[in-house]
Amino acid sequence: MRTLLLLWFAPLVLFWGWYGLSSNGIDFGMHMFSREVHDLLFHLYGQVLGVPASEVPALAAGACAFDSLLVGVIAAYRWRKKWFPTVKQTVLSLWYDMGNDTDVAESNEDFSIGPMHPAE
Repeated sequence: MRTLLLLWFAPLVLFWGWYGLSSNGIDFGMHMFSREVHDLLFHLYGQVLGVPASEVPALAAGACAFDSLLVGVIAAYRWRKKWFPTVKQTVLSLWYDMGNDTDVAESNEDFSIGPMHPAE
């Protein structure tokens, strides 16, 4: 499972790191990080996909979000024995505590008037 997470996380870091550096023109003297390569690559992807080059980063972000959701669901399913009992206990305790509002309803205090302020 850790291998799956590493194989998912490493390309995301590499791609979005490259995207952030190249889109801002921070090239560190390397042609790979230049704005020209960035524009050329997204123009090429746009031609292959048949969409404008300006829409390719949004498509890549959507694909990364979907992949992240898919990997998160797989990880949650695989590790459910660790987290599910805690979540179940928390939800049930919150659920049953919501019905215990009888303490206020059964008290003999008069709540029809608000708090008394010193100026009143």
